[in-house]
Amino acid sequence: MLKHFGAAAGIVLAVLMIASCGAGNPGSQPGSVRTVDGPGLTRPATAEGPYAVDRVVDGDTVRVVVDGESARVRLIGIDAPETNHPRLPVQCFGYEATQHARDLVGGKDVYLEYDPSQGRQDRFGRELAYVWFDGDRMLNYEMIRDGFGHEYTYSAPYRYRDLFTQAQHESAASDRGLWHADTCAGVVE
Repeated sequence: MLKHFGAAAGIVLAVLMIASCGAGNPGSQPGSVRTVDGPGLTRPATAEGPYAVDRVVDGDTVRVVVDGESARVRLIGIDAPETNHPRLPVQCFGYEATQHARDLVGGKDVYLEYDPSQGRQDRFGRELAYVWFDGDRMLNYEMIRDGFGHEYTYSAPYRYRDLFTQAQHESAASDRGLWHADTCAGVVE
């Protein structure tokens, strides 16, 4: 097709394609999500499931159906801006983080990977897990990588901590999501 329009038309088409993705770094647009190659994660055979996602509570908590009951699952290694905290107002980028988690796992089947270093449940009775979906994609990691949450170590290092920390550094350096100056500039209070 381009041979009929010449090189100039090809250049115009390329410019339009780039512009449709956003000017400059697509990850630098407020709230934008940039597709980034993952680190080659593989869901372990020990992950339990599949479980249907009942609903996404917020950017770091989902509910899944286990044995006919809706179980709360808190994602290990991430703290996302609050939208449902009983004592805190909705935080900067909270709604966007919740929606991003919905976009990734809403209506899907997931697998739960537990980490012995974290225990099976937190003090609120939520399951603590890494949430795997679409084969070898991990919700915890993708939320941090895409700029919808911070790496969070509660009391003890966990299996993927170095990977999550690196993902946060890359997200912040690329001004993705909550790191962008037009959203939260990394501050979600």
